[in-house]
Amino acid sequence: MRFFTRITIFPLIIALFCLFPLRGALATAGQTPFGGFSLFVIICTASGGNLLIINTAVAGPPKVIFNKLTSRLYPYSNIELPGNWLLGNVQGEQECAIQVGPYRVSLGMHPVITIVGTSDATHLAQSGNSSSQNNNGTQGSEYQETSANTTQPPVKPSGPGSETPADGGQTEAQTRAGLEANGVHIAPGLSPTLSPVGKLPNNAIAGAEDLSQDCGPGCNVEITSGARQPGNPTPPGEHGTGKPVFDLNKDPGVDAYVTSNSASHYTNSSGTHYVMPNGDEYLDENYGNTGGSGPHWHVRINADHMSA
Repeated sequence: MRFFTRITIFPLIIALFCLFPLRGALATAGQTPFGGFSLFVIICTASGGNLLIINTAVAGPPKVIFNKLTSRLYPYSNIELPGNWLLGNVQGEQECAIQVGPYRVSLGMHPVITIVGTSDATHLAQSGNSSSQNNNGTQGSEYQETSANTTQPPVKPSGPGSETPADGGQTEAQTRAGLEANGVHIAPGLSPTLSPVGKLPNNAIAGAEDLSQDCGPGCNVEITSGARQPGNPTPPGEHGTGKPVFDLNKDPGVDAYVTSNSASHYTNSSGTHYVMPNGDEYLDENYGNTGGSGPHWHVRINADHMSA
C-alpha cells in the first residue's frame, strides 16, 4: 500500500506544479484539498445536472460533486471525462440524484468542488479513439493505453474482481461453453489466444450473462472482443487479462435495452456512454462510417454481479 501511494501521488505532485494553475488551492481556509484519478462520472439528472465524480482519492474524498454553477474549473477543463487526474478543493455537501424511469433515485450527499484543475487529456487513455480492422474477430476504436513517456499510469478499470481471471481451473473452451449455455454467444472467428474470454474476470463474465438474462429472448448478446493479449493486431487498450472490459455486437434488442434502462448518458470523442443504474457502462462506439471495424458496444463492468 505504501508503494502504491508513492507511485500514484507522484503524478499529483507533477500536476500541482506543472499542469494545474491552482495557486494557493491547498491552503484555502475552510476548504479540504482532494485529488485523484477520475474513474467514473455520473450526471445527476434529477438534481440540477451536476456531476458526481468517483476518483481514486489519493487525497480527500473519493466522491465529489462538480456544481456547474459554482465550481470553478481550471485547465485543462476535462471534468466531464473519466480518465483524468484531478486536483482541487471541496467545501460543503450537495445531493446527487438520478432519474430512473418515473423514479428519483438519490445517490447520497457528497462534498462540493469549489475549485479544480484537470490533467491534459492528450496524455491520457480516454483521449484516443483510433480505429483498426483485423482478421481475428477483434475490434478497434477503443480507449488507448497511456504512452510510455507520460507520468500517468494506464487506465485500470475498477470493476469488482478486476484482477481475477476466470480461467482458473477452466479452459478457454469451457468458459465459452458456459457463456453459450447462459445465452451469451461468441463471435465466429474470435481468436481464443489473441482475444480470449477465459481471461476475463469472473465478474465480467457474470455481467455478460446477467445482461443476456435481463435483456430477454429478443436480444442477441454476442462478445466480439475479450481480454486482448500481446500480439493482437489491435492494441489491448482497456481490454486485457483480468480487466472487466469486453465488446458486444450491435443488436436492436441490446441497443433498446441499454438506451431505455440507462440512468444517465454523456458523449465525448469516443462516442456516447450509457451509465446503468448499477454502475456498468456501455460505450456506443459508432465508427462504421469512418473506415473502422464497425459500430459495437464497448462494455465496462463496474457492478458486483457475483453477489447477485
